Amino acid sequence: MEIGSTVFYKNADGKIAYVEGGEKACRSAWVDKEEGRCSDGVQSRRKGERCNPLSVQEEMDAREKGREIEEMLCNTSRSELEAACLTGYNGTALCDIDGGDDEWLEAREAFAEYMAASKVCHNAARWSECGAPEEYKKWRCAEIKALHYVKLKDTGQLPKGMYSSFPDLREYAEFCKGSLIAVSWTIVLILLIFIF
Repeated sequence: MEIGSTVFYKNADGKIAYVEGGEKACRSAWVDKEEGRCSDGVQSRRKGERCNPLSVQEEMDAREKGREIEEMLCNTSRSELEAACLTGYNGTALCDIDGGDDEWLEAREAFAEYMAASKVCHNAARWSECGAPEEYKKWRCAEIKALHYVKLKDTGQLPKGMYSSFPDLREYAEFCKGSLIAVSWTIVLILLIFIF
C-alpha cells in the first residue's frame, strides 16, 4: 500500500485498532499509528553516534538546569520521536536506527525479493529458505543487520569466540559471514573420518 493508504480502522470507541505486523502491508513498512495510515519511515538523525540514555527525570533535570542535552538524545526526522539509545557489546551507548533508515529499507527490499523468488512455497514455509536459499540468506542478513544495528556496529573488534556465545551474533555469522558453525562441524567430521 502506498503512503497515505489506510491500514487500520477506528473501532467502536474511536481508537485505532492496531494489528501487530500490519506495517508490512505498507510499501514503506511504516505506519503512523495515530492516523492508521502508511507513512514515510522515521529516520535517526544520529544513528551510530554516542548518546546518553537518560531517564525522563534526568532529562527534565538537565533541561531545568539549562544543560545542552542534544548530544545525549537520539533525534529523528520527526521532532516528537527519538530513536533508542542502546549499548553494544563494546559497552558504548549509541543511537539506534529507525524504520526509515537505509538498513531497514535494504531489509524490506531483500524481503520483497525473497517473497517474489519463493512464490511457489506455501505461506507457512516462506519463513524458511523455501526454494530460494540465496534470497533468503540475503534477506535474513539484512534483517539481522537492521535489528541488531548497535550490537553489530563494532563487531570487527570482538574476539571470534563471542560469535558463538550470543544468539544474535551467531545468526549474524551464519547469514552474513558464512556459517562459522557449519565450517566448525565440517572440520570436526573430517577429523573423525581420518581418526577412525
